[in-house]
Amino acid sequence: MDRGRPRASSSSPGVVPTAVSMDLVVRFPDTLRSERAYAARVVFEEHLGLAHEVVFEDRLDVLVHPPGDRARAVSLLDHVFADGEADWPARARRPEPISDEVLSGSVQSGGTQPPGSGSRVRFSADVFGTVFWYLTRLEEILSPARDAYGRFPAAASVDESQQPCVDLLIDSFGHSLRARWPALSLRRHAYEFVPTHDVDRPFKHLFQRPVKLLRGMARDALVGGGPRAALRAPLLRRNIQRGQLDLDPFNTFDWIMDFSERHGKQSLFYFICGEGDDGINGDYRIDDPRIRSLLRRVHARGHGIGLHGTYESALDSTLLAREAEALRRVCEQERITLDRIRSRQHVLRFEPTRTISVWADAAIDEDSTLGHAGRAGFRCGTCRPFPLFDVHRRRATTVMERPLVAMDVTLLEPRYEGISHEAALRRIDDLTNQCRLSGGSFVLLWHNCQLEDKIARATYTQAFAAAAATVESRA
Repeated sequence: MDRGRPRASSSSPGVVPTAVSMDLVVRFPDTLRSERAYAARVVFEEHLGLAHEVVFEDRLDVLVHPPGDRARAVSLLDHVFADGEADWPARARRPEPISDEVLSGSVQSGGTQPPGSGSRVRFSADVFGTVFWYLTRLEEILSPARDAYGRFPAAASVDESQQPCVDLLIDSFGHSLRARWPALSLRRHAYEFVPTHDVDRPFKHLFQRPVKLLRGMARDALVGGGPRAALRAPLLRRNIQRGQLDLDPFNTFDWIMDFSERHGKQSLFYFICGEGDDGINGDYRIDDPRIRSLLRRVHARGHGIGLHGTYESALDSTLLAREAEALRRVCEQERITLDRIRSRQHVLRFEPTRTISVWADAAIDEDSTLGHAGRAGFRCGTCRPFPLFDVHRRRATTVMERPLVAMDVTLLEPRYEGISHEAALRRIDDLTNQCRLSGGSFVLLWHNCQLEDKIARATYTQAFAAAAATVESRA
């Protein structure tokens, strides 16, 4: 027997606390105990706010009922986990498509009967298996598809969704349970907008090596107005290196913080803490005096500081732990207290068979990597924070995932969606509305180095304002 942990409230941000008591018993087939217990915890504790007891027994379906009321239980399909321990997870079954009725939030699914009915009823979806499939990215584990950065591409995903389908499924299940037992009190989730910024290149010219300067000059000559425009770069670089950092076009940090503060928000900046070699991991060192000054300014204004794990650290827990320690050390020296280590991997590099173990071993508290680089949306089927499960080690971790929903590069660069600024605003508005309806977090990533021109800034400010607006102000 495995018991859910009664708590006064979830550890997840964006949640309206509710009182919790021992409300439900869930009876599973006696296989894959760790996996099933994790799925039950996410469904009942994290999402619905219902305490629960897990029982494993000889059965083929899943049964849910209050203590002492087994005769009126709700039964569910057992599909994803049906083949049990043998060759797990290779023989995990893909979830059946979720019906439109469930995705639309219908509380009547599979013939749920009204309160007072004495017979058992059946909920038509495999709630626990489907939740496990999406949150652990089993689709990606079972697929060999990878892009040039070792990432599972959005184009290869059958799961990829423009709706938080896991949230909708769980909410529909919860409402069905409450229709069956009206005394159940379900958790209410509150919408939250989370503006984040990966600091790949804090300055365009300050740390720039000559070869990149020459490339930039050539690009300026082709795009920005000929040789005269190109020749401005060396002079600008010299003045910036002499201390005039406000001239650097990538130094948009104060502008970002000003705008966030005007809307009552705090931005979260993720800093690279590996070696600065001007390669894939950027061109700066976290202990550079000018970066230290930036850290102090961000902290003094009440904004957040996180770790932008290097490309290699996605597969190397020792390296990631060393980078996290470098961030802690510099922050401590600058009298900045980090209450937790929040991370996002550089270029959103994530290998589903390894990276969760890396985060757990490196003692990362919260991650925000899990959004597709190739398409904005709900990679894990949710916009609510959730604890990560290590499929390889078959155990839950203490790492909370706050999934990324949209990124500037994803929407605007031709190698990904490559849509217009107007279309990007429409996409962001739609994704924001999905998060509002779900009561989840709209996590937006906009790089400081992607705000160089007026069009980019206008797109960002419009997207930010719409995402930060209250329901009343949008009405």
